[in-house]
Amino acid sequence: MSNREMSERSKFYLRYRNRIQQWAALESDAANEAHRFYCSLAGPLEDVSGLRGDPSVFLHLERTEPPKLFLVKEAWAGPDDGGHPLVGIGIEWPKKTSFTNACTGIWVNRYPATRSLADLLGPLIAAKAERVLDPVWPKYKIKPQGWFPVLRYEKPHREDYWDDLDGYASALIERICDLWDAMSDEVQAAVEEVKA
Repeated sequence: MSNREMSERSKFYLRYRNRIQQWAALESDAANEAHRFYCSLAGPLEDVSGLRGDPSVFLHLERTEPPKLFLVKEAWAGPDDGGHPLVGIGIEWPKKTSFTNACTGIWVNRYPATRSLADLLGPLIAAKAERVLDPVWPKYKIKPQGWFPVLRYEKPHREDYWDDLDGYASALIERICDLWDAMSDEVQAAVEEVKA
């Protein structure tokens, strides 16, 4: 190809540049929709937290980047570091997101005020999760270090999920509740151990 010839790919782009840019601009609209969708899980999760049978269970919404929604027990409160719990079970998503890159799991607060506790708590929770979750839910990634010692990347329940966001929301809420039911007592035991 000489300097005066252009690849078909470049020609295609130049020919349709305006349309391509219009389509690309929709990405931020979709990201805002996804963020609103994940935030909308707060109501149903709060309703479910009241059904867990323990009045000390509450919903924690963190609007930091990335945002998070967690079920938390009062006993999991961290030291005064801005109201962040020591640990939570729930969902996290990047704010500039799509519907395909959220994760559920068990989050451990690694902010400076709680890092030393997190260094102890992460491996304890990971060990308990290997025993409890691995045989039942092998899709959870279990790693003792990091913010999520137990993590699962969530994919929508069907290919055309945008036509059934209620179904996707229900699947995510069910996943969080199943994880809570399987692991909240184990997390409680780990928190008591590191706080002792």
